[in-house]
Amino acid sequence: MTRVTEPVRRAALAPALAAVLVAALAGCAPIAAYRGAAPVPGAVTAFEPGGDARLAPGSTDAAHHRMGARAAAHGADSTVVLIYGDNRAGMRLQAHSRLMRAVKRMSFKHPIKLARGLAAIPVFLVVGIVPNLDIPRDIIAHWSKAPTGGAETSVLRALERQLPADLVVSNGDLVTDGRRGGLWRRFVDRHEALRARTLFVATPGNHERTADSLARANWDATMGAPAEPGRYWFALDLPDCDARIVVLDSNALRDTHRGAAADLAEAQLAWADSVLALPARWKFVVFHHPLISAGHYRNAWDSHRPEDPAAKRRERLLEMFVARGVTAAFTGHEHLYQRVFVRGANGGGFWHITAAGGGAPLYVLDPRIRDIELAKPLPPGIGIVPSSVFSKSVYNFCRLALPPAGAPDGALTMQAYRVRSGGRASPLDRIDLAHPPQAP
Repeated sequence: MTRVTEPVRRAALAPALAAVLVAALAGCAPIAAYRGAAPVPGAVTAFEPGGDARLAPGSTDAAHHRMGARAAAHGADSTVVLIYGDNRAGMRLQAHSRLMRAVKRMSFKHPIKLARGLAAIPVFLVVGIVPNLDIPRDIIAHWSKAPTGGAETSVLRALERQLPADLVVSNGDLVTDGRRGGLWRRFVDRHEALRARTLFVATPGNHERTADSLARANWDATMGAPAEPGRYWFALDLPDCDARIVVLDSNALRDTHRGAAADLAEAQLAWADSVLALPARWKFVVFHHPLISAGHYRNAWDSHRPEDPAAKRRERLLEMFVARGVTAAFTGHEHLYQRVFVRGANGGGFWHITAAGGGAPLYVLDPRIRDIELAKPLPPGIGIVPSSVFSKSVYNFCRLALPPAGAPDGALTMQAYRVRSGGRASPLDRIDLAHPPQAP
């Protein structure tokens, strides 16, 4: 039998290591400016003089626009809006899976947790290797800063099959790190077909890192610069159906560390209240961080120091939405689907819908933790209708069909769809946004 010497082993190993290095570096997304054409075709340029012809200036300020009349080819009586979010890539072996949590929670001080973790480790390793080599691919992706895990392509195919639509709205987390221009390049390429066929607007999520100047420049180049630098909020009127969509930047509302953050947040809250006070039959608000948690980010709005105002801002938003007659708020951040009706003292209120299954690896739904969160007290006079709660950990998007302005009062249908591999969509949830659910 021929023995393989150590030098021969090293010689055989070197090409393999070099191949892994080249593959990683080829996909590397360094911290750098976006290098493609700017503004990208499909970017919202209506804030600029002579900008997007599909939008026209509104009546309040530079961040308020009216959507132009729909093209005759649309051929529909209703205005169709598609809403989704959190498409950015992530861990293939989902970091929020039960197996991962069991391993993370191992503790020699708690025998039960230790036993669960030890039992989970071999299963975790097998699942991470078979059948898709998830652990090795996650390691390379983490090193190269170019993650690819998730179902973004499937969700995009499902959205494209819903066209023609009048508007597509993303509630944030378009890329994994907004400072990395290469990731924006991939976002532009993957969304090119969708953005070429309909108006596409978005709110920044936490992964867009808009507190960073380079990340803001990348957003402005690919999505369109705001009316004023750093103010990523605007309103879009849809006159065909007498509806208003108000897009907010929850990054700025939750940021309590930057010097100018307080002024920025107060300006945004005052603007939101003023634009929601304007008359409209339907009022929708879109932002990233949910006000009603499904359990994973239950501390997203907590104040960690007595002077932190984040929790108070959340209360102000809840009170504002009830007082101003908001129809529904669409949020992201928690990678699943959840809806709940938030009721005011007078019986009215709004639907709070988390539609964050746009392709990022899903979060496991823990009904026990979710129910604890839903039971937490809200501002005086505000509560949730328990029977209105529905949650599912699936890839998803929502479809709104808004009736024409002047149509008699009736149902306002929101259909949520579950997305499977290959872009196959099936009904997940259906609610009437025009009428609050009956409390038990």
